[in-house]
Parts: sequence; structure tokens; C-alpha cells
Amino acid sequence: MNSIDIRFEAPFALLTLIPAAVLLILSLRRIPTAQLSKKARNIHLGLRFTAILCAVLMLSGLSVSSVNNKTVMALLLDASDSTAGRREELLRAAETIEAAADRNTQIVRIAFG
Repeated sequence: MNSIDIRFEAPFALLTLIPAAVLLILSLRRIPTAQLSKKARNIHLGLRFTAILCAVLMLSGLSVSSVNNKTVMALLLDASDSTAGRREELLRAAETIEAAADRNTQIVRIAFG
């Protein structure tokens, strides 16, 4: 099963969102409404809010990780000229490994050479 783990190194830094929101609202009063349409003002507000939110999340040390219980196996198959006579044998060996793997194992074949 997949699960997402969200952690903060300094969660107390999230409290800076409160004064940042107040400053954002106060800064709206300084924008002349005659110069901007309502749509432009909303875009302006959204961009400022996004920038402030990103800065606060960076200060708080946000980290997101995905956890699952699957195993990933990469099979590297040599397809160079030196193994030309043994390619069928290598493919059978890879198929045997794939057949023996359980359903929680994801297998990737990578051919090089």
C-alpha cells in the first residue's frame, strides 16, 4: 500500500502565516484599484499569496515522502556482441527470475550494449 508522509522540521514556523496573511491584506489597500481590473487584482493577490505560502513552507522545512511495500528489481541484460550466442539463455534466466518473484515485486528489464 502507498502512503504519503508529510513532515515539518520547524512546524512553529507555520505560525508566520498569520502575520503574513495580515500583511497581505494590508498591502491590498496600497494597490490603486483604478489601475487594476478585478481579475488582475485577484491574480495579483493569488501570486502574492502563493509566494508567501512557498516561503513559509520552505522555512518550516516541509518534506513529503511516499512509502510503499513494493520491492523494485532491475534486471540488467547485456545485449552486446560478446553475448550474441547466449542471448536466449539470458532471456530464459530473466523470465525465470520474473516468474519466481512475488506479486509485491516490480521488475524492470534494462538491455544495454
